[in-house]
Amino acid sequence: MHKGLLSALSETWGLKPAELHQLRLLGERLFDDLSEGLSAIAGHPVSVEQQKLELESSGDFFAQPKPYHFTSLGFSDEPAIILKIDLALASIIIKAAVGGDVASLAAAADSPALTPIESRVLARVAPEVFIGAVERVLSGLFANREGLHVLFSSEGATAAAESGAGSEQLVVASVKCTIAGASAKLAFAIPLPIVIQARDRLAPPRQERRPVERGTDQVRNALLGARMELSAVLGSLAMSLGEVRSLGPGSVVLIQKLGRDIPRVALRCNDRALFFGTVVEDAGWYRFLVQPILMEESTDGDRGRT
Repeated sequence: MHKGLLSALSETWGLKPAELHQLRLLGERLFDDLSEGLSAIAGHPVSVEQQKLELESSGDFFAQPKPYHFTSLGFSDEPAIILKIDLALASIIIKAAVGGDVASLAAAADSPALTPIESRVLARVAPEVFIGAVERVLSGLFANREGLHVLFSSEGATAAAESGAGSEQLVVASVKCTIAGASAKLAFAIPLPIVIQARDRLAPPRQERRPVERGTDQVRNALLGARMELSAVLGSLAMSLGEVRSLGPGSVVLIQKLGRDIPRVALRCNDRALFFGTVVEDAGWYRFLVQPILMEESTDGDRGRT
């Protein structure tokens, strides 16, 4: 984003960084939509890159050294957004639409003169693509207005300036547009007052944080009631597939040396040792007896856990 635009919109008009960021994202989406529409007309992929945002007067926007085609959309007689297509780009798109080959398209970029018929085609096609993209992408920005229509669509700065936004400031977004190996400029401008009026719709709505419930004890008690599966593991070892297949009734598997009279058993959950202890017999049942102090001769890496 251009620093001059950032400074002017932030300091003079009070736009926040989130609002400026949203404006930039809307510009990217609009250019993507425009490139898809132009690609469909030309029959060749149209790519865009290097978006810039600037603050310009309408006089600077219309008075350009290169020839351009302008299309202005608005409500009633008030311009809302203006599209400016480098005539070289317009020439490539129109010639591609009528079946020009790649070589002729490249030549069209060097001499972008349009025939009267091509000019009329462009004046009809450009507004259709533009108004469709604006309605899809910027409907939220113009949420309080209805009846978006074409105010003018013409080649050259004179007719455009006469129907344009006077001397007011414009927020201008521009990209380098490439088709058939040739590059040209594509830009659109929105009058600054419209951007300021729509600032409350620029930043995405914040989600309100739900107040923390006071029933923390109830939640904790509910969690304490959750059930978890435990396994009492006497030991573990690694065996080859052949050794496993050779096992049968009566086979003896060596797990580990006890090191003491009572075997040590790990109580595990999801392969994580929670407690160590042993298995004892009580009234005909085998029960797990937790030993809070772990033996130092532990060899399975879980020493120090209780």
